[in-house]
Amino acid sequence: MTDDGLLPEDAAADSNGAADEQKKKKDKPPAHGQKHTHAGGSGAVLGARIARYTLWQGSSLFISNLLHAASIVYVAHQLGAASLGTYSLLLFWSGLITQVFHIFSKPGTLRRVFGQADDEDAGAEGDFGDEDGKEDDDQAARPERSLGVGIIWVAFLGILGGTVTILLRRQIAGSLLGNPDDAILVFWAGILGGVGAIFKLCDIVIWFEKRPLTFVLVDGLRPALNLILMAYWIHQGDGVEGAIRGAAIGTSIATVVSVLALVRSFTLSWDWTELKLILLRGLGRVPIAMSMWTIQNADSFILSKYVGHKDLGYYKLAQTLGYVVTFLPQGFRIAMRPLRRSAVFEAVKRQYGAPVAQAQLLFYFMLLGIIAVLAMIMGGDLIVNQASSRFEAARPLIPFTAAALTMPSLLRTINGQTIFAHKRPWFIASAIWAAVSFVGLMMILVPAFGIIGTPLAMLGAFGSSCAFLWIRGQRGPKPLEFPYVSLVGAIALAAVVAVFFRYIHFGNKWLQLGEIAVLMSLYLFGLFATRIIPTYHRAPIWHIVRSALARRPHGFDRDQGLSVLKPRQLDLLHDAIVNRIPPDNFGGEEVVMANNGNGNSSKDAVVASSETAVAPERLVKILRKVGNKGGVPVGEQTEYDARIAKFLFADSPTATRNATMRGLISAGAESNDLRVLEDLVEYLAKSPKEVWKAK
Repeated sequence: MTDDGLLPEDAAADSNGAADEQKKKKDKPPAHGQKHTHAGGSGAVLGARIARYTLWQGSSLFISNLLHAASIVYVAHQLGAASLGTYSLLLFWSGLITQVFHIFSKPGTLRRVFGQADDEDAGAEGDFGDEDGKEDDDQAARPERSLGVGIIWVAFLGILGGTVTILLRRQIAGSLLGNPDDAILVFWAGILGGVGAIFKLCDIVIWFEKRPLTFVLVDGLRPALNLILMAYWIHQGDGVEGAIRGAAIGTSIATVVSVLALVRSFTLSWDWTELKLILLRGLGRVPIAMSMWTIQNADSFILSKYVGHKDLGYYKLAQTLGYVVTFLPQGFRIAMRPLRRSAVFEAVKRQYGAPVAQAQLLFYFMLLGIIAVLAMIMGGDLIVNQASSRFEAARPLIPFTAAALTMPSLLRTINGQTIFAHKRPWFIASAIWAAVSFVGLMMILVPAFGIIGTPLAMLGAFGSSCAFLWIRGQRGPKPLEFPYVSLVGAIALAAVVAVFFRYIHFGNKWLQLGEIAVLMSLYLFGLFATRIIPTYHRAPIWHIVRSALARRPHGFDRDQGLSVLKPRQLDLLHDAIVNRIPPDNFGGEEVVMANNGNGNSSKDAVVASSETAVAPERLVKILRKVGNKGGVPVGEQTEYDARIAKFLFADSPTATRNATMRGLISAGAESNDLRVLEDLVEYLAKSPKEVWKAK
């Protein structure tokens, strides 16, 4: 087992004897202390996928948080701090509606559809399985139907929550805003909360299906529409009502789009047994979800009991701006979710073990958090200046809110990577403790220090929970081999950069922005120059960067690989990879496809004849031939190849194909073999049409 967790694959064997020896080597974990200076292994491949998904997820978080921050800044600039405080309370109420109803629908639905829950709701599952090494697999046999039931259920709950709020709007307005005459504001907040529950489910399902571009577009559509519509109505003179109305209608439109984006992934149906399973799978996550939500969203409501709406507006601005830079650590965490049920994750889990690999994942997550907080420490002044000079009081809050907002992801990451017995109940207890201590610390710190007491309370609450889980994990049977010296070095280097900027910076905002960019570049360079990032990580990291951008499997020459195929084989592989194969065609002995001889065949043209039929295992054999010729070490033909074809080529939702993959691994198929074949299919599927023409 290596120190870095980024391991290269062994070269392909040239003979049957060498292949057997190679298989033994792959099955045996490497020894501790071994360091590799080259790239290409499953660890590096997983790192490349995490980097790629982090870029997509980070881009989505950055865009959505930036647009949301722009809406907050716009409300602050146009309506003032007091109105922003009122708007914040309305967002709290709509978020409460969304949260209460989606915890009874989203976690269980995701569990039934994908066999895992969302990062927001789960948090208790380790990245590499639980303490006894078994996966908690609750996936349904028909994920499409389960998703259909889940969408109907969350829509019903959302409508129910919105309706109750609308009916009781005067009473809620009196309690929440202090004025029953503001009932119309609560009316729109109720609509926003109801449709928000539906949007949150559909949005995360798109991400779990590994459709990053669609996810970015749908996820960014909501805040974009909200900003446009609220700006229009505020400009019309509707004030806070225009802001909350714009958010409600914008979210409603985005919700419709998110459902339409999933039309091929679900079957609308109703099944009381399935609903019962969805509820049962989700109830265990209620304490976690509500505790996390309380800390991250109830702060505005609690703070409003100690300060006026004006001070609340200052805090809301600082909090929103703090969210902008947390896209790196949050993106890293969320990027892991669709990968945990992938073949590459299974390969890493089986080959490299936990203590080293999980320690490295945790270290790089913390490094991303340090980079994000450093960026906000230096960029806080610029952002507040662009908001309004009236919000000068928010300036010192921003570094603290940025650091505090990385803590929920840190708690989940520490829990996911540490290894000890009975982790789930301890994590639930830690999450509840964080929520209770957060409220208690706010009651102590806010009266004593003002609004800055809120992020301090969050840091204290999460810090104690993180420390508890970390100590318990390191005292367990498999303590992580964590690079403490490197982490301390990264923090010290960040402190030096922050202190330098504090005392030496330009007055002009553009020159200051350039200085920040230079200092951040120097910090990243310093991580390598001081060997905080070890020298033996450089080649795998370079491989990760190149693969994240190019998506080409390491060492694979596509033209050389495809050149070994005859025209008919090329057409068959094109049909299987690009056009996909209907799942029903895998039911018998043969997969039936038709082609016109030039790579432009269609699934709709199905001809049952001896000239056009091909057994599924033959498709996998052709793919293996391409991989070996192209320079990728692909395993030998196996007894599972017919089922592997269904995993690779079936025109099924991601959840269904992942279930096929896990069934293969349970039956004895090599996870690394599945990973390499899946890499080839994903890369070849993006190839231009010219590649598929016979030379």
